[in-house]
Amino acid sequence: MKRVITALLCIPICMCSVAGWSESTDKNRTKQQTIMVPIAEFEAMKARLAELESKVEKLEAERSSKTSAEESIERSPAEDTEGMPEEVPEEETAIPAQPEVLGGSVATGVPQTLLPDISIVGDTVGKATSDKSDEDRNAFIVRGAEVALQGYLYPQIRGDTIICLGDAHEHQAVLEEAYISFQQIGNTDLSAKVGKTRLDFGKVNKLHPHHWLYVDAPRVITNFLGEEGLITEGLSLGYLLPTPGKLFANLDIGAWKVRAHEHEDEHEHSHLGPGFDDKLYSARLWTSRPVSDTSEIEIGLSGAHGTGLCEEHNEELDVRDSITLAGLDFTYKLWPAAHKRLLLQGEILTHRRAGHTRLGYYLFGNYKWDKYWNAGLRYDRSERPFPSEGHDSGISAIVSNQLTETTTLRLQLTHGSRAGVGTVNEGLLQVIWGIGPHSHPLE
Repeated sequence: MKRVITALLCIPICMCSVAGWSESTDKNRTKQQTIMVPIAEFEAMKARLAELESKVEKLEAERSSKTSAEESIERSPAEDTEGMPEEVPEEETAIPAQPEVLGGSVATGVPQTLLPDISIVGDTVGKATSDKSDEDRNAFIVRGAEVALQGYLYPQIRGDTIICLGDAHEHQAVLEEAYISFQQIGNTDLSAKVGKTRLDFGKVNKLHPHHWLYVDAPRVITNFLGEEGLITEGLSLGYLLPTPGKLFANLDIGAWKVRAHEHEDEHEHSHLGPGFDDKLYSARLWTSRPVSDTSEIEIGLSGAHGTGLCEEHNEELDVRDSITLAGLDFTYKLWPAAHKRLLLQGEILTHRRAGHTRLGYYLFGNYKWDKYWNAGLRYDRSERPFPSEGHDSGISAIVSNQLTETTTLRLQLTHGSRAGVGTVNEGLLQVIWGIGPHSHPLE
């Protein structure tokens, strides 16, 4: 019996020993297989693992940097980045690849400073008059056509050239204006203009005819400044005066050379115009002040002094008369509502030559009741400059329709009298058209 029990107890002990030996054998076998991997392969695996770890660390660093930058932008206010120029390759800024609108010009692959603003303006007038001696009676004529080349040469430096074609020039090209403007000299309130330009005298002479609110110029302008206005060559300096409150004041002085050009009146065989034919000096003080939130008033003083060849002597003696022009002008503007404007304007001029003083003036009122229509009334009275005699006067009614921003249809009816002619009734129909910024109306 004891033998049986002993045998039964030995069986599980043997089985446990066999299992333990088997497990020990498996562990030894596995350990032996790991050790038996070739050293070269093991080193290659270690190098590959190190490379992968390096890439993972690099990707984590880039992600961390990007996240920090985004958080910094979110924390910074938007206005801190306004006005900061972008870093653009030099070749892209010098010659843009795509068309851009630059200073009113459309540039396609060309820098801004190489393209001026180009404008063309046509002025056609039909005239019906009781003056049978008028060559343009009962006819439509192209009174003028202007080609304008304008643009900025540099900030605060501008160039303007106006070439005129018209009946007065027998349709030949004439250089009417060519000047450069220095709108601000350094950090001062000084400005300058050099070249050939319409003299800054009064309210009308400076403007081109297609910017008028009537068809013909007031008689005092024609008599004292000439049919085409007073155009000079030289230099002017401007100074913005320091003024209190909302008052604006600007003073211009100039030294010019003027070429003799006078209009001969067939009825008296006399000459209209200022009479200057040599050096000329000018000055203009222009002030402006708002009267209310919707109105303003402007007052100007103008003067010009020079000489002209004496009419009573021949050219060989070169006897000259002293000539002085003086003018006072005012303008009142009121804007009662959108697209509505009331304008009241007037000028009084004196012409003094060889001790003889002549006087002339005009009064003009215009009301614009919407963005298309305006109507006005003008009264003129002016003596003829010495040595002419007599005076001209008249009252004109004007109605204008702004078909587009650059196209105007205007009708003017005038009743008056002229020296050497008598009573004159006249009707003028004007068509103005234009392409480009110079053709836009001035307010």
